[in-house]
Amino acid sequence: MKTKFLSTAIVLLSVLASVGGVYAKGQPNPHQREVSRCNHDAHVAAEKLTAQFGSVDSNQDGLLDKNETSAVQIAARCFRHLDSNNDGVLSAAELQRMS
Repeated sequence: MKTKFLSTAIVLLSVLASVGGVYAKGQPNPHQREVSRCNHDAHVAAEKLTAQFGSVDSNQDGLLDKNETSAVQIAARCFRHLDSNNDGVLSAAELQRMS
């Protein structure tokens, strides 16, 4: 009984060690890949919005809200990432920091 338990435990530890080793060898884990993708998308969105700021800012208040950015198909996750002070709007300064 103890031998079977020890054999099972050794096999499980081996599997866990090999799975952990995949990420340890420079391969990003799924969370890291998502963060990287979001960072890339946010940079692309910032460049696009900076270039089109005047035409996207439909109410000409100098800020972009979610409705204005959705008109140019900026994803909500990019908006949250770009909105560094979490005030619900994007300023030109916030966009320039990201682009």
